[in-house]
Amino acid sequence: MTWLVDLELIVDVLEGDAVNGKASAALIDEYRLFGELYISPVAYIQLGPLFGGMKELQDKFLASLGIAIAQKGAHDHTGAVMMAWSRYVRTTGDRVSEIPFTKLLIGAAALSHEGLLTRRPEEFKRFFPKLRCVGPKSPAGKVRS
Repeated sequence: MTWLVDLELIVDVLEGDAVNGKASAALIDEYRLFGELYISPVAYIQLGPLFGGMKELQDKFLASLGIAIAQKGAHDHTGAVMMAWSRYVRTTGDRVSEIPFTKLLIGAAALSHEGLLTRRPEEFKRFFPKLRCVGPKSPAGKVRS
């Protein structure tokens, strides 16, 4: 099984986020046992500035988490991205939104995998209702999904 890991979880671990860092690291560790973990090319690019654009450093950090760059992704699901965007426009009437296309591209890339590990499943589910999303445990111990 392969899972795509959302950028937020990786940044939580990298920055040692006081609120989400431990739960995000635990989720990544848990799902690494179930199969392979990947970061989408879009999220990989977004992560770059946190490493000063130093690819080797970024790759080493991702490898320490057991995460590789996905070779399959949004380009495999261009139709799904178009349909998700069309559904959003149809339901909101908002044609010139500042909706982060990265969410659309990452969600579409996750369709090529078992699902998406993310802290914010609702941001992806509104575009891809059938996408399987798994989140870290909340402070109350419940899994967000």
